[in-house]
Amino acid sequence: MSRECCIVLRAGIATTVQDLGRPGLAHLGVPRSGAADRRAAASANRLVGNAPGAALLETSGELELRIVHDCWLAATGADARLSIDGRDRDTGRSVFVPRGSDVRLHAPVSGLRNYLAFDGGIIGKPVLGSLSTDTLSGIIPLVIESGVTLRTGAATGEPVFIDPLPQRRSDSIEILPGPRTLWCTPESMSRMITENWIVGDDVNRIGI
Repeated sequence: MSRECCIVLRAGIATTVQDLGRPGLAHLGVPRSGAADRRAAASANRLVGNAPGAALLETSGELELRIVHDCWLAATGADARLSIDGRDRDTGRSVFVPRGSDVRLHAPVSGLRNYLAFDGGIIGKPVLGSLSTDTLSGIIPLVIESGVTLRTGAATGEPVFIDPLPQRRSDSIEILPGPRTLWCTPESMSRMITENWIVGDDVNRIGI
């Protein structure tokens, strides 16, 4: 059973549908993709009673939605304002939203990505077993743009007010060698971890 959940009024910044991605297909040239911050995505799903792999929205803010069916939602990730009908609501908690309400997730004050989960999870026609948008290979099962209506499945669990497994925040970034390490000189690898860097405004899901 599925239901209409919300209408996209404003797609916002880099808003996509994500889940746990497509692991195990790299030999076919298909990246894993999936939520960039899996911990924040899993937290949003737990808050509304979904399984960890349920599809949800990943965004960098300025996302506006109109709810067309009563639902529970939760926003996690970057430090950003969540407002419902102009009234600020807490992020990191489950929120009941009646139909007809307008939801806005503002641009982050700090951090980069937020996750917005709905009870029942976003549903659609999977590609290679996933609803994740893969901007590198161009796999886009669900396009997020103004006027699009998103559907959700039946709720599989009960929402919780506060996540029993809260996110751990850290000011450090772990660097792991990837499949292209041989393209880098030892000097360039050393610079990566010893010099100061500024993230530019052309950052995307593929790289920084």
